[in-house]
Amino acid sequence: MPLNTYCESCHKEVHNYQFKTTGENDCLKCHTTSNWKPEKFDHNNTRFSLTGAHSLIECEKCHKKAESNGVMFVKYKIEDFKCATCHF
Repeated sequence: MPLNTYCESCHKEVHNYQFKTTGENDCLKCHTTSNWKPEKFDHNNTRFSLTGAHSLIECEKCHKKAESNGVMFVKYKIEDFKCATCHF
């Protein structure tokens, strides 16, 4: 019997299903199988590219820890981001 090819069949889901599409997570959009650093992730291919002074901000300023059903995770998918959130 062959092994399951879905990452979650062996690895813990640590992103609280923020990257789930078509029923499963696509870990390989950001990660490689040689290490689990997000080497393939490019912030400039998101809805909020990091240009100018935004490229100098620490990730944790926008991507804060959150809790859902007793599970702590980093909130990567920010649904509502506006300039006034930080610039007031």
